Amino acid sequence: MFSRARSSASPTYWWGAIVASVMAVVLGSPTLALADPPPSNLVPPVTVTIDSLPAGPGRPATFTISSTEPTVTIFRYGWTARTNEVAAIGTTVRSATVTIIVPHYGINTLYVSAVDNNYNEGYSSIDLTVPSPASPTALWSLQAYPGATRAQALQDQSAVLDTPLTGVNIGWADDVRMIGAEAVDFDGQSSYLSASPAALDTSGTFAIAAWVRLSDKSQDRTLVSKDSSGLDSLSFGYRKDINRWSVQMPSKAAGPQVKWTKARSTSVPKLGLWTHLATVYNTADQTLKLYVNGILEGTAANAAGFNDPQGEFRLGRSESTWWQGNLADVLVYDRALSEVDFFGQRASDPYSGGVDASGLLHPLTVGTWDFVGTYCYEQTDEPYSCDEPDYSVFGRHLQLTQGTSGDWRQNRDGLWLDGVHWIDDPSDPYYGLATKEYGWSQTNIGEDGNPVWQDSPVLRTDQSYSVSVWGQVDQGQGAQTLVSQDSTGSSAFQVAYRPDNGGEWVFKVRSNADGPDTKTTYAVAPAPDPTVWHHLVGVLDATRSQARLYVDGVLAQTVNLNQAWKPWQASGSMLVGRATTPAGPTEWLHGGLDDLELYQGALSDTAVSTIFRRQAVMVSDRV
Repeated sequence: MFSRARSSASPTYWWGAIVASVMAVVLGSPTLALADPPPSNLVPPVTVTIDSLPAGPGRPATFTISSTEPTVTIFRYGWTARTNEVAAIGTTVRSATVTIIVPHYGINTLYVSAVDNNYNEGYSSIDLTVPSPASPTALWSLQAYPGATRAQALQDQSAVLDTPLTGVNIGWADDVRMIGAEAVDFDGQSSYLSASPAALDTSGTFAIAAWVRLSDKSQDRTLVSKDSSGLDSLSFGYRKDINRWSVQMPSKAAGPQVKWTKARSTSVPKLGLWTHLATVYNTADQTLKLYVNGILEGTAANAAGFNDPQGEFRLGRSESTWWQGNLADVLVYDRALSEVDFFGQRASDPYSGGVDASGLLHPLTVGTWDFVGTYCYEQTDEPYSCDEPDYSVFGRHLQLTQGTSGDWRQNRDGLWLDGVHWIDDPSDPYYGLATKEYGWSQTNIGEDGNPVWQDSPVLRTDQSYSVSVWGQVDQGQGAQTLVSQDSTGSSAFQVAYRPDNGGEWVFKVRSNADGPDTKTTYAVAPAPDPTVWHHLVGVLDATRSQARLYVDGVLAQTVNLNQAWKPWQASGSMLVGRATTPAGPTEWLHGGLDDLELYQGALSDTAVSTIFRRQAVMVSDRV
């Protein structure tokens, strides 16, 4: 079990300015003009620490939320939104201790904020990883990103054996798995990582799981091995002669009576695509198994292994072959894996214990925007004016155009885009102003206290990804796009509405930036009532060459990607409220969107259902 804390330097909502403006209207001010946001140093700092760890999912954990700002009056906190409040106590340091039930195993993010007596609000969060009933004995992320250093990426985060990795000639590749993150890079010649022999005992039952990206097939490639005085007791990787994933174990280190146990994949490895691999050696039934993306593809019977207690555990090499590409989230278990380990479970599933579980294949959250209290009166030079902050670890914000507004409608507090400035005071100079309303993603390339925002993508569109959003549209305005990601030509994807066939929700995936629409993939679902809120999820599953569309937690359609589709990266910003074509912007949204979450990886049916149920309940608790 491990945790990771983070803090956002971006203030979210300048409630003091809003309240002051509203009071001006009440007192008869002729115009409503939002004040400029105060300097960022007025945002109260906030931190959160873990006091007691939960025994497992569905069990309580205790946290302390604190701020060094003496004017802080309350703290807000919650797993998916800061829906709970507690009074701040203390003098120099304001704090509060809270106990809250951990919802599921895997990564749980507690979001917190501190609110001072001027309604300025500072934000932070902490990740708590709650393992399954039998936790991994070793866990290495091999990734660095905001809040996690390169050194931490090589540390064993399981806290069971404490077996850190030592790197030899490793590199670090930018943006290879997630935009804004680094992953360990292996050169195929001399790069590898090693841990103490205690990291893996190959004589007993064990399992190894990892995300892998292979960049060369010109020779055999080894991702995991265990050394011995003779033959490696385990070798797991790619075999060139059969063009398959492979795992093999000898029965002993040397000698004429060595018996080999080998399991092979049925699928052909895809160069450059992140793939989840796992192998399980089970002494109970004497099998060696190989899983690809959670699917059992190879089983070898009558398996027998051995272990050299002095043999080094290695990532990225064997005695004679080397890995070329990247590895991430490598886990070692002293038990076999189950289907639940891979795909997770719903709280309503039998034998779930009443908790949701995310599973090893659950994708990584790379962006979260909740659109609570979002307004843009007019754009200014202030770094946080007209922005919607990202509550993920990456802290990318959405820059919004003039006239966008947040409002509570039909039980959701979302972002509303309608082409007319939201101001309703006839004496205001912007009253009735026709606007082009949308938002686009940016990343901070400056310092936290002195941000410099630069347009930036959020998703790697050449890998699997998922887009989850709530939306509704004015169906009289024709085709409209809720979410897309820009490129030099057309949008790489669109989660959209179109009026065809009485109204349809669409997840549209282009084969390349400039190709014709005839080579575009469409997953569609009926939209008979688009003027009310619906939960929409588009999934591009690159390893299965599929596009999937979910509506209100249910899979609506799965289609194979057009044969012309090849992995390609859309280098532009993620957009809300419109799409892009070579001729210019198109399909402007006239409606609302809420609770936008972007994932690097393919959400499963179980994960989509869980998100839908969580967010459908969550909105009823918002203030």
